Amino acid sequence: MAHKTLISGTAYEIKGGRTLIGGTGYDIKKGRTLVGGTGYDISFSGILKVTYCIFVATGNEEYEVYIKINDKTYGIMSGSDGLPQDIEIPANPGDSIAFTVTYNGFEDISISAKNFSGCEESSSEYDTITLNILSDEASVSLYFDIFN
Repeated sequence: MAHKTLISGTAYEIKGGRTLIGGTGYDIKKGRTLVGGTGYDISFSGILKVTYCIFVATGNEEYEVYIKINDKTYGIMSGSDGLPQDIEIPANPGDSIAFTVTYNGFEDISISAKNFSGCEESSSEYDTITLNILSDEASVSLYFDIFN
């Protein structure tokens, strides 16, 4: 599993394993850090890699898709041209990730999911699709077709 960390303003990818600090080996999946004199437990999360396309029939109005992790708002995906975009979402096995299209009530919405790996569709409604995460590294392709 790969993760990124920021050191002096530069992003570095951490792929896993152990690190050596002061002659002692540590597992980098979790640990403890000191910030401003206070100790904090740290751990890395898994990742859900999403390739998504938002296609709007008129092509001139951008739509947003809200992302919720375990019923807490995480972020927003947006688009209108149907071009694929990628996003990485922190997700661990057992998490529920919901994607909900914002709309004004006059649209026909079609949501489809393909290429599941490490996750599964748990439910699908008119404007929402929900996934269950099964492994630390998961991926899916989501398609949102909006006819307004």
